[in-house]
Amino acid sequence: MRCSAEYVAVNASRLSVPIVIPPSSRVAARLNLLLSLFFSNPKIMMATARQGFSVYVGNIPYQTTENDIGNYFSQAGTVTNVRIVYDRETGRPKGFGFCEFADEAGAQAAVETLNGMSFNGRNLRVNYANK
Repeated sequence: MRCSAEYVAVNASRLSVPIVIPPSSRVAARLNLLLSLFFSNPKIMMATARQGFSVYVGNIPYQTTENDIGNYFSQAGTVTNVRIVYDRETGRPKGFGFCEFADEAGAQAAVETLNGMSFNGRNLRVNYANK
């Protein structure tokens, strides 16, 4: 089997460490790398969040799961998706994420009622994801 060495580009600069990828998995590896870079960047995630339906959730306790956030935020409205952002190198949560609601009323209720509320010993910061 023939392998190729590919270099990862970050901010238009090549890193000096090659990544050896078998030919059969080159496309999948590139896609996984792009997706991990895309979803680990909060600015990109905030820019692509659906307007009016997603809220940013900050100051999340590190042991919290997406199910915990979904259950807690369901008091504001119907939760359709929860994403906690993880550090791609360590795999640890970064302490923030996003909660999507089925309608704008749920997102608005979350911002108005859950911002500053205590959750597992920490005061959450909740705001619209697109602001």
